Amino acid sequence: MLVRCLAGAVSLLLLAAPMSYVHAASKKVKPAAAAEKKPKKIKASRKKNGKVAALPARPPADLPEVTEASSVWQGCLDPSGVPGLASKLAIEETRLGSLLTDLDVLPQRQSEPQSECVPYMAAIGGEGGAASATFQRTEPTDGNPPAVSIHKSADGVVATPGVCDCPEPSRRVLTVAVADMNEPSHPVMSSIPPNIRWQLDILVPRMIAKLAPDNDSYTARVVLEREMDLNIDTEADASPMPEHLESIEILDSVSGTRLDGAWWVERPAGPGVLIGMDGVVYERVLWQSPVKYRYQSRGVGPRTRTIRHTVSGGKTPDRTVRVHGYHLGVDMMAAKGTDVHAVGDAIVAFAGWRGGFGKLIILDHGLGYQTYYAHLSVIPREIKAGVSVSRGKMIGLVGSTGHSTAPHLHFEARKNGIYFDPFDDSREPEFWLLSADDQERLAMRLLAPAAEQGRGSAVAQYPGGRTVIP
Repeated sequence: MLVRCLAGAVSLLLLAAPMSYVHAASKKVKPAAAAEKKPKKIKASRKKNGKVAALPARPPADLPEVTEASSVWQGCLDPSGVPGLASKLAIEETRLGSLLTDLDVLPQRQSEPQSECVPYMAAIGGEGGAASATFQRTEPTDGNPPAVSIHKSADGVVATPGVCDCPEPSRRVLTVAVADMNEPSHPVMSSIPPNIRWQLDILVPRMIAKLAPDNDSYTARVVLEREMDLNIDTEADASPMPEHLESIEILDSVSGTRLDGAWWVERPAGPGVLIGMDGVVYERVLWQSPVKYRYQSRGVGPRTRTIRHTVSGGKTPDRTVRVHGYHLGVDMMAAKGTDVHAVGDAIVAFAGWRGGFGKLIILDHGLGYQTYYAHLSVIPREIKAGVSVSRGKMIGLVGSTGHSTAPHLHFEARKNGIYFDPFDDSREPEFWLLSADDQERLAMRLLAPAAEQGRGSAVAQYPGGRTVIP
């Protein structure tokens, strides 16, 4: 009897073991089976107060970090100024001094007299810490070029003849008292294209703000250029190349001394850049000013949306706050119908309706950089894909189309489809940096005698001597 009971117990154990094994195995198989299904969206954990945890910030575009402030300046060098210039260019003083003497820019010996100082233009803050200085010989001799450039890069210091390969432009130099620049009917201001007036309206107040507030003491010298196309007969063609802003300088009205300025650097392949005495400060200001706005309602960062759920029974609506996503632009609050301008030269990549953006314009600035202008009320007929627009061109009007609750401009800047913040002073697009060629080209243009033509007048420097301003 005892044997039979033991045998029965063993049988029950043998029968139970496979069942428990199968049950355990089924638990292990479940995760594998679940993996074959589509993964569920990860939801942020809900808190007791109805809020949910913020989503992690999206990584911004890979823009170079600003490691050295850019600067452009002019001077006049004598032997006593070599140590200071060497320090600014981060070149060893003895190295710079020997180069300048070997190139006959400075006298061979300190004791030799020098009739006058040597005009030069210098720039720092280029690619990889590049720096340049271009010197204009006051008395060039046979076999020596009228200018010579010294370039410092990661590979060392080299000297080259100062030769500008810039295309010959059509130029006019205009001067106007700063106090008169707000008068649209002024003869000088009325002759300037609207897109360039937009730039001046932004740049000049910023320049004056750094000086004493007396506008009557300052004069603005504006240089406009129009590239010459040798394949076009300017006399037969009634639509010449458009003008662009070559430079804007603020002068002391009495002495004519330059107090501040910004100069355009044109590139044959890729976007240009506006360089001032403080580097790209004014270029950044233009990228931040697509519209005259009252204030920014929000910028780049996590976006929150307030959703109200009505509770049955006539109770007060229950308010909950959830993180909806990531806001990739800057919302600039402005009245409906306010002009919206292109922040840089570009080709229209898209113009039309696009979902929550409403009426949207996308501008392609080259090298993968694009800007977005959303929620517009009006897009002019001439603004369509493939059309070129100049910086400052009016491309639309502020509205509240798409997913918008009030009139404003939603402005985005992107690199290769990934946003970057134009208000972030710690980073800058690659094309804002100056290469050695850019620095030399800018130096030659600043040192060129033609830059002084028209000073103190408002005369157009066009072929044939046509006077635009009486």
